[in-house]
This record gives sequence, structure tokens and C-alpha cells, in this order.
Amino acid sequence: MLHALGFPDEQIPKFLVHGWWNMSGAKMSKSLGNVIDPDSLGDRYGAEALRYYLISDIVTGKDSDFSEERIVTRFNSELANSLGNLLNRTLNMTMRYRKGKVSGRGPERFLTFPHTSARWTRRSPTPHWSAFLAT
Repeated sequence: MLHALGFPDEQIPKFLVHGWWNMSGAKMSKSLGNVIDPDSLGDRYGAEALRYYLISDIVTGKDSDFSEERIVTRFNSELANSLGNLLNRTLNMTMRYRKGKVSGRGPERFLTFPHTSARWTRRSPTPHWSAFLAT
């Protein structure tokens, strides 16, 4: 349609088009009454959990099957279990190797690269790691 109006190819915007959302194999439609209210989903599960589900489970440009059970399953299996496992391991390692204490030096020493104190070895193009720990 834009070509018919005389727009050249470089002025035509690129569109990102989503596929259909299906519920139990059927397209969502108002006439069937199987539509989803995003506000009620956001209120029920939280905006972050809903965003995570949409980004991880719904494929852009292709049809996808939507179900509330998959929101709960994905949230519990990936976020709650995996993130909880990471937190549990981190706390256990802190107790085991640091006697439950974290140094008060703060995270800024890990965010900057110590260019002046990094030593390079002849065998490896990576800096000697003691330079990072010494700062």
C-alpha cells in the first residue's frame, strides 16, 4: 500500500508482527468468548511474572498456545526453583567459605578494571587474577 502511494523501499518502516494466541488449539476471539484480560492476569500473577512468561514462552511472529497453567508452571519451575537454588547455594557458600560474613568493601572493586595493577603473563593473554583480588 505504501508503494502504491509512492514511498521508496528505504522509507517504508519494518514491522514486527505477532502471531495468533491460541487457547486449547483455537484462536482467541471475542465471538468465542475465550479472550484473556491482561489487567486481570497482571493483578493475579504480577506484571513481572506475566512479562517473563510472554518473553520466554510466546514466540514472536508465530502462533503460540496460551494457558494460565503454563504461567504458573514456568514461574514455579524456572524462577522460583532456579533462582531459589542459586540463592540457597550462594548463602551456603557464604557460610562455609566466608564464615557468614561479606566484606564491607562494597561492589565497586569488582566493577572497575585495575589497569595499573594487572600483570600479563607471557603464556596467557589474560591478566594475572591476583591483581584483581589485591585491589
